Amino acid sequence: MSNYNMQRQRVTNQVVAEVIQKVTFGTKPVICPKCENENPPRTEFCPECGTPLLTQCPICESKTYLGAKFCSGCGDEFTAIAKRIKEAEQKRGTTRELVYKFRSKAINPINPIDHLTATDDDARYTLTIDEYVVKKESNIKYYNGDKNIEDAIGELYLTNKKLVFLGCDTKFKITPYEMIYPLKDVTEVSEFSEKFLFGSMSLNFIKILWKGQVRRFYVNAQANTPAWVNVIRKQK
Repeated sequence: MSNYNMQRQRVTNQVVAEVIQKVTFGTKPVICPKCENENPPRTEFCPECGTPLLTQCPICESKTYLGAKFCSGCGDEFTAIAKRIKEAEQKRGTTRELVYKFRSKAINPINPIDHLTATDDDARYTLTIDEYVVKKESNIKYYNGDKNIEDAIGELYLTNKKLVFLGCDTKFKITPYEMIYPLKDVTEVSEFSEKFLFGSMSLNFIKILWKGQVRRFYVNAQANTPAWVNVIRKQK
């Protein structure tokens, strides 16, 4: 083997060794759930009966060993994960996909076309396995930043993890909007009032500060704005 190949092999071995050290599943023996054979750590299959010894975390999808108390990828306790999943299934049912089917004016402005079935053009969001909808409101207008320009119209969902807006552009209704805001990244939630028509009319908005950026949502029923602000704060 040439000096170049030897050096390349040493670098490869070093990288592999570093990766193996990072992927650790603990030091305790792994007990096979089928034959109860005691296996050393990092054993993927039981050598006695061939039973797989790895399981996948339903939240982060990382692999860890059967019987582990905590996930090696996200650190969540498996009993707590199972409890959250069961609670979410009881509240939302089996359906996890949220779809906003908008009326497109692109082809015929006079007679807009209804998207009767979900297509790739529709705005959509799939709830995580332990996520469920807490509050929903239709006919919401979305404003990006502090400008008084409607960017989109659609539906606003509050889940136990995120604030989700699904809609389409206001003008032509051909561009889907899928705005996802994890609540852990929302630093401020408030009710914002804006005056129009030389101060004769005011509109109340739901205002959030997400990663330093302003997002505003207008709810037609003004009485619902404080309720939305309170429920978002409660979920945080």
